[in-house]
Amino acid sequence: MVKLEKNISLKLNFLIILLFAAISPTSAQSKLSDSLQLISLTQAIDDAVVSQDTLFLKSAYADDFVFSHGSGRVEGREGWLRSVAKGGFTYR
Repeated sequence: MVKLEKNISLKLNFLIILLFAAISPTSAQSKLSDSLQLISLTQAIDDAVVSQDTLFLKSAYADDFVFSHGSGRVEGREGWLRSVAKGGFTYR
């Protein structure tokens, strides 16, 4: 499930990069750089969830962070960090 969500996320990020490049060719390079940084952060967060690195996640998430599960359940930052610490997320 995590891999599917990660693949969808990466594909959406790639489409966003293409959109930025098409809208403003003169500033496309800086927008591409920003987009690549966001993709890198998203990957680092995904990796931290799988490896249960809650210290990194605490620094990456805002105090008002909210996680919406695919099931529709919603957790605040602290609840989500507790869920990550318990584990059970698999990457294939």
